[in-house]
Amino acid sequence: RGSLIADSYFSIYDTMVFDKQMTRDGSLKARLAFWLDRFMLRRSELVFTDTEEHMSYFREAFGVPEANVQRLWVSAQDDIFQPWRERAYQQGEKFEVFFCGAFIPLQGVEVIVDAANLLRDHPIRFTIYGAGQTYDEIRALADSHDLRNIYFAGWQSIEKVRDFSQSAHLALGIFGTTDKASRVIPNKVFQALAMGIPVVTSDSRAIRELLTDGVDIRLVKRGDAASLARMIEQARKDYPRTIEIGAAGRNTFLRLASPTRVAETMNVALRELLGGPTSRAPA
Repeated sequence: RGSLIADSYFSIYDTMVFDKQMTRDGSLKARLAFWLDRFMLRRSELVFTDTEEHMSYFREAFGVPEANVQRLWVSAQDDIFQPWRERAYQQGEKFEVFFCGAFIPLQGVEVIVDAANLLRDHPIRFTIYGAGQTYDEIRALADSHDLRNIYFAGWQSIEKVRDFSQSAHLALGIFGTTDKASRVIPNKVFQALAMGIPVVTSDSRAIRELLTDGVDIRLVKRGDAASLARMIEQARKDYPRTIEIGAAGRNTFLRLASPTRVAETMNVALRELLGGPTSRAPA
């Protein structure tokens, strides 16, 4: 056979057992998922994943230290996520914050709801797109607080979410406390970076592989609603600086993680694997 190249941006085993908790560790499903992950690592000449944290996890968790795992940023479709039209903010008007996700534990949507509760008397409005695994309990949590500053928009097309984001002031990333949450940079962060919209997400070693707190992103403690609420209020109060951070995030995306740069990284890795000369994609 020819060389086998794997696209492995998540572990089947970790996702089923620890992140989504769809089965218990040691069950037949868990053992099968573990075998599939290890089989992929052992049989593939090259494995792409999203961060160095994930690279280490794959090698160590599945006992394949020799596996050729390389980092390839997730990136975002820059033909869809086009530059954000900078929105001015006047103190006292509604500060629009939005999130879009599948309501999986990694995303920690409950942290957003708790932050909204802490900010209920501030001129801040949250719009939440999506549905999924934890949706019902998240809605129940919001109802228990009788929150009037949060709106659940349900599933919408990515284009509609993008269009709404053009009228928003701030995007939210992930805030869950699962181990997987510490190893990834989520799609929604790359999408916000591609647009240049200011974004707040949880601090982790993975996010710091690409971004710097207070320079091109704002970071908060994982699972900490108070930390998130303080950062949102800080972003609102000093919005000119918030806009600067969003613009710097887009510059980082274009320089390191745009589709062109990702294609260039992949091209080099493939040519090294196949023994051919490396070449750079056009800038």
